[in-house]
Amino acid sequence: MRVIVLAGGYATRLWPLTLSKPKPLLPLAGRPIIDYIMNELSELSCEEIIISTNRAFAPHFRRWLSEDMKKTSIKERIRLFIEDTTSEEEKLGTIAALERVMEYFGKDHYLIIAGDNVFSYRLLDFYKAYDMKNPLIAVYDIVDKSLVPMYSQVVTDESGRIIEFEEKPKTPKTTLIATACYAFPPDTLDLIKEYLSLGLKRDSPGFFIQWLYRRRPVYTYMFKGYWFDIGAPRTYLEANEALLKKTFISENADVSESVEIIDPVYIDDNVFIKGKAKIGPYTYIGPESIIEESEISKSIVMRGSEIACSRIFNSIVGERVALRSVSIKDSVIGDYVKVYGLKG
Repeated sequence: MRVIVLAGGYATRLWPLTLSKPKPLLPLAGRPIIDYIMNELSELSCEEIIISTNRAFAPHFRRWLSEDMKKTSIKERIRLFIEDTTSEEEKLGTIAALERVMEYFGKDHYLIIAGDNVFSYRLLDFYKAYDMKNPLIAVYDIVDKSLVPMYSQVVTDESGRIIEFEEKPKTPKTTLIATACYAFPPDTLDLIKEYLSLGLKRDSPGFFIQWLYRRRPVYTYMFKGYWFDIGAPRTYLEANEALLKKTFISENADVSESVEIIDPVYIDDNVFIKGKAKIGPYTYIGPESIIEESEISKSIVMRGSEIACSRIFNSIVGERVALRSVSIKDSVIGDYVKVYGLKG
């Protein structure tokens, strides 16, 4: 069995944060998003873990592999497969990219998962539910029917076999949706080739499943707990809040006694916080950041940012940002931006 982690998208809904770095490597509660998936995959006995990415982001993943993964037990099993694209306009589409990866590594059982999904179930349990004959998809009750049109609607029979499947339905019948986690038997490559030969949509795997379930049995694995498809700032912040269970302050951080910490927060290495600052709850402060006389809550502040005399709420601040005397709410600030307000 081989694993494919899908990490070749350009994440336009998270621009400007993902203009120059891949979404799976964005920080989430102190770790890159993809690390949570790697932690789950460490329990599986798979031959290879293939990170499918693009030429623009390949250097980022090489750095992650050499630095973040160097002491892990799965490093030697990780392979990078690089799609020869550098922009959103050039991308192949997820289904076409899957065909290329499977063609290169050969027919096998494949576990496929999106590199931007965060979830509470164990991938080992998902794989144990796979019968090695029929495709299996992880499904989730999203509860709110108004959200279903953003995803794939799933209707099953009593055995868990899919009897209806619709990608991005306009009028949902149910709140059960498909997530981007699949187990496929070896003959799936031939079926993907057939699907693509018909000129059908190449982007979302949901369109392939919508075509596939009418041709062969496709089963579901239903899980409970949490699941986040980190496709937009809202879900990124929600996932950060869900995973921040307790306060962590690096031993290399310098936090003055005058600073008020409201649990939970994650304060990374070489962070300097001084003055009458208030940090938290549900806040991540990235490495080498400097915070002075500021209030930051329910937010993500990335590496090397400097914030002084400001209030930040429910926002994402990119790398090497400088903010002074500003109040920011429900916003995304791109890397290297400088905003200086008027001091009252």
